[in-house]
Amino acid sequence: MKTKKTAFLLLLIFIVNFSFARQNTKIGLTGGSIRFYPDDNGILFKLNHNNMMDNGWGWSAGVFFEKPWNQKIRQIMEASYSSLSSDIYLQKDVWENGTEIESIIGNYKDTKYNYLALSWGVKYFINRRLFLGPSFEMARILNDDISINKILPSVKVGAGIETQKVNIMLEYTYALEEQQRIFDISVPFAVNHRNKYLQIKVQVPLFDF
Repeated sequence: MKTKKTAFLLLLIFIVNFSFARQNTKIGLTGGSIRFYPDDNGILFKLNHNNMMDNGWGWSAGVFFEKPWNQKIRQIMEASYSSLSSDIYLQKDVWENGTEIESIIGNYKDTKYNYLALSWGVKYFINRRLFLGPSFEMARILNDDISINKILPSVKVGAGIETQKVNIMLEYTYALEEQQRIFDISVPFAVNHRNKYLQIKVQVPLFDF
């Protein structure tokens, strides 16, 4: 809860700074391809050696707003939709009097995690074209079966290159909290994981005013 309050305070400060900046604003489209590395902290393996949550793929799409702060730093805000996918295998062995009598299997292929997110941060230019891009994100997961932390704060670090028509960026995202998803409450089958992913992202400015 403390993390989320701090995140909302940082967002408010950033919006105020963004609103009163006097230089030109860029508005455009952004999107990317994602390699998803979910981290279950080894919990699934401890419950059963056959359990696994595979690395997966994903994508994102949205809009961005960018305004210069000074010659080297630009403030940037993004609103985006992202979809992450993973194959999940769960197994629970039922024992009676020291004898295994049943194995309950849950095979959840191409499991989607869908988010709406708002992020804010800066671009720090090393030279005329190369930049670093730290940012902070608050995401709302859209899946109904998430039971813990539907609002997810994350930190992002990246680096990119700016050209006349497009910006290309490699960005790493790390969630500050874990989420829990319930697949079958009767077994029960549930998975706790932390989002970690690497994204190749493109930004295309459409308006400059």
